[in-house]
Amino acid sequence: MNRATREPLPGGGLVLTVPDAAPHAETGAPPGQSPSVLPALRFERTTGRRWTLLQGERPLIRARSEGDGCCRDLHLHRLPGHRSPLPPLSAAMMRAGGDWTHRYARWLEDAQGYGPLHHGRWRLSPRTTFAPGIWSCDLVSDWPDATLEMLCGGG
Repeated sequence: MNRATREPLPGGGLVLTVPDAAPHAETGAPPGQSPSVLPALRFERTTGRRWTLLQGERPLIRARSEGDGCCRDLHLHRLPGHRSPLPPLSAAMMRAGGDWTHRYARWLEDAQGYGPLHHGRWRLSPRTTFAPGIWSCDLVSDWPDATLEMLCGGG
């Protein structure tokens, strides 16, 4: 991947502008046109209410929604083989500090074969707190099969 352009944001953080990929035979894009390059880590709709989280060509999670209206349940099945686009963080790394947004930007750029970045603009901002109730525990703890109950009203 070409390195993204980094634009600092006031108050911290940055915007990554990921360039178009160079046209190549796999995409079939003619010279001068941007190819349709998918990110390695992506969701794809397989049929009506079924989704798959892919990393490259490897399926990681298969999901399906059930029910009617806005309050559907989301059934998930996790498959083996996930490779994190970010390295594990040690306590020593956290204590060392530094410019985390630039570190994460570099890690995401370097994870081109298995990360989520694709053409476009990405905002990376430091986060020191979350609204109450967000990320107070793991969202899913019953793997490999789990169900998320979706709440009405955009929950």
